[in-house]
Amino acid sequence: GVPLSTNEDSTRNQNLAALYVLPQTSYPTFYDVRLFIDPGYTEAFHGNVSIRIIPNINIDQITIHAMAMRIDSIRVVSDVNPNEDLFSDFTLATDDTHLLTIRLTRNITALQPHVIHIDYVAQYADDMFGVYVSTYEENGRTVNLVTSQLQPTFARRAFPCYDEPALKAVFRTTIYAPAAYATVRSNTPERRDSLKPNEPGYVKHEFEDTLVMSTYLIAYLVSNFNYI
Repeated sequence: GVPLSTNEDSTRNQNLAALYVLPQTSYPTFYDVRLFIDPGYTEAFHGNVSIRIIPNINIDQITIHAMAMRIDSIRVVSDVNPNEDLFSDFTLATDDTHLLTIRLTRNITALQPHVIHIDYVAQYADDMFGVYVSTYEENGRTVNLVTSQLQPTFARRAFPCYDEPALKAVFRTTIYAPAAYATVRSNTPERRDSLKPNEPGYVKHEFEDTLVMSTYLIAYLVSNFNYI
């Protein structure tokens, strides 16, 4: 006979799906991402991200994605009072949901913009999904470069984010790289003006803001190619 799908199966599948989907309690509008990338150091890179979010309802926690990274610090502030840090504590899932849950000291109000600031250290991907180190031969020696493949759900390995295609936002990217790696690219041309501070030991590459887009479309390259 024809196998029948039971209501129990349907409910179980829905419950399973719900574990992986972000709660629809807030959404991002703008990301400001700074990455510090040295292809000569192949273990990890560090970065920080500021995510401008809008709560859909009154909430006392924010859930986003983060994978294969150590979270060093989190701050949550509102436009109204940027000096009051609302961060209480966080948990980062160790299973394959990759959920980063940020608990707040109190409820924040629906439709009131807030900004989450996160400092982190991320491991390079060893499977070419995420940000990873690649190598090529030049004059008999091996040369490293760093590039990315964030589709379909690996932006969460580059920076903490709402890593679902429907949750689009504008992205501002700054990449700091050693002077030896002069070819640095992201999705947009480099800015002519300067918004971010210089950092010792790195050359700063600031990129124009993107259009509104999904996280998985972001791309990075840090190399010493003379041309691309």
